[in-house]
Amino acid sequence: MRTHGPHFQCSHQEIEHHPDSQLWENQMVTKAVPADVDIQIRIFIGGVTFDDMSIERWITLTDLNELGEYYFRMYHPNSVSASACHYIKAYQNGVYLGEAYYGGVLFPDE
Repeated sequence: MRTHGPHFQCSHQEIEHHPDSQLWENQMVTKAVPADVDIQIRIFIGGVTFDDMSIERWITLTDLNELGEYYFRMYHPNSVSASACHYIKAYQNGVYLGEAYYGGVLFPDE
């Protein structure tokens, strides 16, 4: 069991539903992340984007709130049958530390 080093956890929820897409808000929670770590968040499902229409975002510790959380939003077209899968990679001074993969499915209301 790993007991030291940086940790990342993500969760998401649908916050808006449109005729052609959904807007999902994601919460990334971090723990024990050193100040010199850069975090890359990258979407790898075609058609899904961040709310600024990009598929990649870089953040640093200064982008996190006082609880170590970072919130970001993604558009998920209804035409995409896959989830809004993305990965998070951590780099310290340009050296790759590791990554985590996140995916999930939000089921429509019945």
